[in-house]
Amino acid sequence: MNTLVQFNEVSGTQLHGTDGQGFDVDMGSTNTRVQYNYSHDNEGGFLLLMGGYSSDVVVRDNLSVNDAWGGQKGVITFSWGVPAPVRIYNNTIVIPSGSPAKPIYCDGDAGACAPSTPGQWWFTNNIVDNRGTGEYTYLVSPLLLGALAFASAGTTGDAGRAFAVAAPAGLIALLVGGALGAIIGALTRFADDRGWTEPQSMRIAFIATPLIVFAAAVLLHGNGFVAVFVAGVAIRLTRGDKGIDRAELSLLEDVSWVTNLLLWLAFGFAAVVLLSETYNWWPAIVLALVALTIGRIVPVGLALIGSEATRSERIFVAVMGPRGAASIVFGLIAANALPGEEGFLVLAATCMVVLGSVAIHGVGGPLLIRRLWGESAGTLDGAAAQTTRPGAREDPAPRVPTR
Repeated sequence: MNTLVQFNEVSGTQLHGTDGQGFDVDMGSTNTRVQYNYSHDNEGGFLLLMGGYSSDVVVRDNLSVNDAWGGQKGVITFSWGVPAPVRIYNNTIVIPSGSPAKPIYCDGDAGACAPSTPGQWWFTNNIVDNRGTGEYTYLVSPLLLGALAFASAGTTGDAGRAFAVAAPAGLIALLVGGALGAIIGALTRFADDRGWTEPQSMRIAFIATPLIVFAAAVLLHGNGFVAVFVAGVAIRLTRGDKGIDRAELSLLEDVSWVTNLLLWLAFGFAAVVLLSETYNWWPAIVLALVALTIGRIVPVGLALIGSEATRSERIFVAVMGPRGAASIVFGLIAANALPGEEGFLVLAATCMVVLGSVAIHGVGGPLLIRRLWGESAGTLDGAAAQTTRPGAREDPAPRVPTR
C-alpha cells in the first residue's frame, strides 16, 4: 500500500503464458501511483491493473511506445475486475504501424471494465497515436451506429415513425455485417493457418470485403455504412490472437489514403460551387461559428471540471476540436438522405464548418500553444519541458525509439 512507481524505463519483458507487462498493479494494492515512467517494447504491454481488493490507483504522465506488440494483451490491461477507483490521464501511448496492440484490453471478467460499470475507472486527456491494427475495446459508440442509420433512413415528421424506418435498416446492417464479417474472418484465418494464402491475396481480400458487405447490406435494404463497420469489428474478433498482419493491410491503407485525398479534392470542388451560388449563407455561417466555438468550448469545459488537468490543458482541449474528413463524410451521408433543399442546407453547413475549422484551428492552434505554454512550446524539447509535472526529474524527455 501507498506505493509510488516513478522515473523508470522498462523494456523487453516477454509474455510467458500470461502477464509480460512492464508494470503491474496487482491484487491487494492500495493508494498506488504510477507516473513519469518510460515503457517500450514490452510484449505484454505497458501496465497490468488487477481487481481483487485493489483500490485508489492513479496512472499519469507516462510514455508507452510499441508495448503489447504480441497482440494478446493491451497496452493497458484490466484483469479480473478494476481497482476502484483507477484514474488514467495525461499519458502518451504510441502504437507503431503494423502492431496488433490493443490500447485497452479487459482480461478475465471483461464486463467489470465496461463503461456500464459506474464510478470504477476514468481514461481522460490521454494521447493515443494508434497506427496499428488493434481494436479499442469498449470504445465503440452505439450513438454513431444509430446516427448513421437515422441519417440514411429518410425524413419523417414524427420521431416514432423515423425510428420505425431506421431501426430495421440498422438491425439488418448489424446482422449482415456481423455474419459476413465472422464468416470472412473465420475463412481467412482457416486458410492462413494452413498456409493457403499469400500476403498479396489477403490484400485483395481486405479490399474486396467492404465492397461485398456494403453491397449485400444495401441489397437487403440495410445500412451499408453500419454493416461495413460491424463487419470490420467481427473480422478482427474472429481472427483472435492471430490478428491481421501489417503486410495484409498495406494495400487497404494505400487505397484509404488515396480515397481520403480524393474526398478532400471533391470537397474543394463542392465548396467552390456552393460558395459561388447566390444563397443566404448567414444561417450556415452562424452554425459553423457556434459549432467551432461555444458549441464545443462550453460542454468540453464543463466536462473537465473536477479533472486533474491543468488550466492550460483544459483550455487547449476545449478550444481545439478540428473538423475534417469525418465531418465531410457525415455531411455527405445526411445530404444524400435528405431531399433537395434540405440536403443543400446540410452541405452548406458542412462546408462552412470545415472551412472555418481550417482557418480557426489551422492558424490559431500554434498561436494558442505559444500563448498557453510560451514560445519554447514550438519545439519538441520545449513542449516536453513545459508539460512536465511538479516533482518530475529535470532530465530531457526520452526520445521515441525507431526500429
